[in-house]
Amino acid sequence: LDGNVFDKANAYAPIDGALKKITTWIEGGAEVEFITHEHQFMELKKIDNKFKELSLPDAKVHAKPEGAKPGDFVNELGPKILIENATNSGTDKTVASTLGDESKVRSVVLQPGVTLDDLPSYLDDLKNMHSEEATETVEE
Repeated sequence: LDGNVFDKANAYAPIDGALKKITTWIEGGAEVEFITHEHQFMELKKIDNKFKELSLPDAKVHAKPEGAKPGDFVNELGPKILIENATNSGTDKTVASTLGDESKVRSVVLQPGVTLDDLPSYLDDLKNMHSEEATETVEE
């Protein structure tokens, strides 16, 4: 969520192009859910309020439990596609690299300088990014 959709350091201001892209995916039939490492109630409330302010009142935000392994948490949620920044996990590894060989979750890893706005607008195009590999790295 932080760095892909909102800039936490800037009062959760939307990242350029992110909301337009998310809205396009939703209008195309996607269920878009969000994952955050944030655990503090007031921060989660700010995120919820920001989605309401931006006309996405039904946004579903999942807070990764403290101590939970990111890959296990994502596998448990079971999204078809995980989109993450290369630096979102807070470690040297991406969440995608911790999903395991049996995972059905496909991943898109955005390298520094790449945003959601750089991804395809059409769901079929986004899904087709994964025809060869489970993880697609998007670079500038």
